[in-house]
Amino acid sequence: MYFNFQSCQFEEKTTRPNKLALIGSDGEKSWNEVSQLVGQITQAIESLSLKKGYPIFIYGHKETAFPISILACLSANHPFVPIDKLYPTERINEIQEETNSSVFIDCTGTLSGKNKTFIQVIGDKVIVENGEIRESWVPVYDQNPLAYILFTSGSTGKPKGVLIRQSSILDLVKWVKSDAFRMSEQDVFVNQSPFSFDVSLFDTFASFTYGASMILVSQELSKNSDEFFKVLRNYKATFWTSTPAFIYMYLRESWFNSFSLKHLRSFVFAGEPLPISTCESLYDNFSNPNIYNAYGPTEATVITTLLKVEKELFSSSSSLPIGYSKPESKMITEKSEATRKTPSELIIIGENVAEGYLNRPEETKEKFFQIDGKKAYKTGDLGFIEEGLIYCLGRNDNQIKLNGYRIELDEINEKLLGYPFINESRTIGLKRQDKVVRIVCMIQSDEVLDMASLKENLLLVLPHYMVPSDFLQINAFPTNQSGKID
Repeated sequence: MYFNFQSCQFEEKTTRPNKLALIGSDGEKSWNEVSQLVGQITQAIESLSLKKGYPIFIYGHKETAFPISILACLSANHPFVPIDKLYPTERINEIQEETNSSVFIDCTGTLSGKNKTFIQVIGDKVIVENGEIRESWVPVYDQNPLAYILFTSGSTGKPKGVLIRQSSILDLVKWVKSDAFRMSEQDVFVNQSPFSFDVSLFDTFASFTYGASMILVSQELSKNSDEFFKVLRNYKATFWTSTPAFIYMYLRESWFNSFSLKHLRSFVFAGEPLPISTCESLYDNFSNPNIYNAYGPTEATVITTLLKVEKELFSSSSSLPIGYSKPESKMITEKSEATRKTPSELIIIGENVAEGYLNRPEETKEKFFQIDGKKAYKTGDLGFIEEGLIYCLGRNDNQIKLNGYRIELDEINEKLLGYPFINESRTIGLKRQDKVVRIVCMIQSDEVLDMASLKENLLLVLPHYMVPSDFLQINAFPTNQSGKID
């Protein structure tokens, strides 16, 4: 059994329905159970008689119901909006304001509140709690409808929604079904990234496409090294997807090798630059591993380039290229003569490019356009292309990546300026060997500030990964000749 993303239906093949499909924080689900629960949630959605294209929030973390709800939304032809339960309430409210949707699929059984409609998924039970259904202002496309809206950090101080249509998912699935990744229905995928981070959709779509199995790694499980090892070993994990920062935590564990994890053979990294040292450690720990360096902003449907990392690259490069463009997509540089010394902005062209940003016409116009009738997106990343091989060398704006998360530093500043006594703030990403390792914020105030209290307050309005690790209060910011902060 597997999920056909073209028809949005389950189809039979050699895989037995009782084969294990999902291992989550709340237990296991077979393929037969997944199919039945998708059907129940789809029926619950249809019972609400929502208007075409009405967006639905999926709330949870690593429960089995989360990816199941993704399939249900696709089957019901409604775009899903993933919301991690680790998000602070204010950020969830901001995302709800951006869509004006009031329908939630709750995978935790804990959500409540007025003026909302909940589809509670508890075990194998689906319960509908009817409430207000607002008039959403998400655009509706008659042909090729929206598949999902994923919110990223926004420079205006509020998260911005990236609009991904169904054809972009099918474009990714077509690539996943090719031989590029050496996948099969026998694979057991390690799904670590939160569903609010689009890297998680890569192994989700892959697992459902092949009729494979997937381990949903909760934050709690990942912090418990012994338990994490037992899960990987007992379920015979084969395919690992994460940021380089995540795997770094385990490279020095005595059990993270081919001897202890006999089936683990493939590793896909995305979300941030892949250090050569990480690849060297994997080659030391595992026998003939398949290591892939992938790249792709949220605006280009998860990943758009790929490189199979061979040992020969270690000596010939100071940093790894991000690979070659996926089939039926293309990357170019804004200036055709771009080199390592004079990089230019990378542009992605193809069906994998998003439709733009929700309710952000000016920002959409700035970043999205067409080249020869095809969708194109200006990434904000600087790089160059050499014999088809693409190199990414950093950003041209105030955005950083930390542990794979894309962060607009201006959003942090906007939140800080909302607090009393803070006159000005500037946030920077401190780098080590061209990699951001932590966020530091400088604040100007006429009052003595309690930095510990300030950090606690920020955790109420920002995801934990956006809260600076260090704060420095200063008397005044230095200025340049134009009178602007230097």
